[in-house]
Amino acid sequence: MNEKIKTVVLSDTDILVHMVSGGIFFEVVPLVFETVYIPAKVEQELKDKHSHTYYKLLRHLNEGNLLKRTKLEWGGLSVEQKKLVNTTKTRLRARLDPGELDCYAYSLGMEIDAIISDDKGAKELISLDSEGSKVVITFWDIIILAIKMDQLDWTTGELYYNKVVQTCRLSLPPFGKQIYEFENYIGTHEWINKFLGI
Repeated sequence: MNEKIKTVVLSDTDILVHMVSGGIFFEVVPLVFETVYIPAKVEQELKDKHSHTYYKLLRHLNEGNLLKRTKLEWGGLSVEQKKLVNTTKTRLRARLDPGELDCYAYSLGMEIDAIISDDKGAKELISLDSEGSKVVITFWDIIILAIKMDQLDWTTGELYYNKVVQTCRLSLPPFGKQIYEFENYIGTHEWINKFLGI
């Protein structure tokens, strides 16, 4: 498995808030990913609008193990990578919110193909703009990946899913439906197949 396959960039605060509030972020995410990059705009929005979640994550962000700040990587990017980040931000500024824009631009510049987001609109735009090369993963996709990697059993996965749905009062279908959607849609993506070694 190559170094960047277990690396993702976070697109919006909602997925962080949902997983932290549901008490499953540190139970599930480290089972699947080695590094989660947090763009500056996402961190600022988290701090401004969801301070309770932000301060739960701040120590982990400062340690820079699982959670890392994209802005700390800027100096290590080549001139071409920096140019790609900046031109992407300029090109899509009117179509994505600041956090999603920051995330997508850095995912291109840093050559990271997986993005974590619960935003359906951003998912569609990113998929279209990247011509399908980027995969946008929801919190339930992360749970399903953990199950497929034999890091969680199905019962625990469903329990975690329901915990987030109930705690955050989300209107989402049953976990079985999410598994069906995964198998028939995102599960066919090239990145997922590489990730799972298929």
